[in-house]
Amino acid sequence: MKVGIICCLDGAANSVRPAEIQRFLTARGHDVELLDTNELKHDGRWIYRKAKFRNLLLSGTYRCNRTLERARSETKLLEKEIKSRAYDVVICEVAELSGVFSGELKCLKIFDCPTPWTAELRESPEFGVSPEEIDELAVLELEGYTSADYVAFHWHTYADYVREHFYEGKNIITLNWGCHPKTRRAQFQDPPKIAFLGKLYHSWVDVPLLERLVRASGSIDVYGIPEPEDKEKLNYKGYAEPDVLVDYQFGLVTIAPRAKLKCRGFSAKHVEYASYGLPVLEPEWRDIPGLTDTSIPYNEDNFVEQVQRYSDREAWQEKSDETYELAKSLDWDITLQPLADIIG
Repeated sequence: MKVGIICCLDGAANSVRPAEIQRFLTARGHDVELLDTNELKHDGRWIYRKAKFRNLLLSGTYRCNRTLERARSETKLLEKEIKSRAYDVVICEVAELSGVFSGELKCLKIFDCPTPWTAELRESPEFGVSPEEIDELAVLELEGYTSADYVAFHWHTYADYVREHFYEGKNIITLNWGCHPKTRRAQFQDPPKIAFLGKLYHSWVDVPLLERLVRASGSIDVYGIPEPEDKEKLNYKGYAEPDVLVDYQFGLVTIAPRAKLKCRGFSAKHVEYASYGLPVLEPEWRDIPGLTDTSIPYNEDNFVEQVQRYSDREAWQEKSDETYELAKSLDWDITLQPLADIIG
């Protein structure tokens, strides 16, 4: 099968899943291309471009400028590009471009949606998208769901959310995020060190909460983008590749309790922490089946106490082993198996 993956490679989490799908399907004999929408042109026009996306994130000036009119225009150009490449299967990883599936494409259409994206926009004032614009984009979102042969999300709880609030289609399948369990795992150390690895520009990350936890604990190192204005408040260590995690004893997740979607959603860093056998500290206001079952719940008042509780060697090792077993169950070759079943 000739497979095209529509993706927006930004050098961060958005780049991980397309590359893993390409690796997984190629190993099973398929011819797989990544259509990076930052690079594609048609008739000299950009199909879709988050111009210098990574640099904008680093400077903290990125603003979403999605509009229905622009998305319609881009999907028309993308449709022509797809037809010219004669794919047997198209997998769309860019939610705003999923409307391309409503065109006349003679291929298997799989919408692998990162999140229920208009719901995310409603909880993200930093993107600067008005409620009226979001209502218009919701029409496009629904088109993507209904015109795809299969719809998947990066974690099954997002599918549950969409079923409850937006779309109950029978074409929704489970295709969870995965990882590569590391042979070199994190080791116990006293005193323990805590790592936070991820983006720092979304409101749902709750940077003020992260600052307070850093101040209370004194043992948290923060890695991510963009660089914060006050680096000392976050004990900011710059940008780092995930392999830095092997030197830590806990991984930290922060989510604002007001971010209702994300409290039911998914954090790629959680699975990455688990792949190193790092016990994961996660807010008690999250309840994500398959992830929080093995995490260490905390609130602001008991955070230090919870860290101390699992700083005993025996308690830490037990939680580390439990977390690593979770990672093994989320190996990419396991989580992506439904794709192999569908494509054949």
